[in-house]
Amino acid sequence: MTNTIELPQKVIDGIFDTDKIPPGSYSVVVKKLTNQMNRVTAVYVVQDEGDYKDKVIFESFNLEYEVGQKMFREFLDAVGLLPQSGSFDLDTVIGQTLSVSVKHKEDNGKVFVNVTNHMPF
Repeated sequence: MTNTIELPQKVIDGIFDTDKIPPGSYSVVVKKLTNQMNRVTAVYVVQDEGDYKDKVIFESFNLEYEVGQKMFREFLDAVGLLPQSGSFDLDTVIGQTLSVSVKHKEDNGKVFVNVTNHMPF
């Protein structure tokens, strides 16, 4: 068995939409949460009408550090799901809505969209 995948045409062509979501607040729905090596990654889709509707925002919570734990708790508070034990099913958050504030951060010539705040929708 080989370890192969079908690549999307954009990967082959190397042409991507480079428009970044501008700083501001957006209503989003949680589309996906993954956990890999104590780092939870959230994929949000913007629900607001206009130019940024259906654009994707990524956020990562490093649960090894207190700041990552704090941000993840704020995220859970914003979607109204409070943990009752040390075990938490990430799938319970899929489809939940919240508002996020984003800002841009530049690092080595690249611009990153960073989530800075989580609020109930």
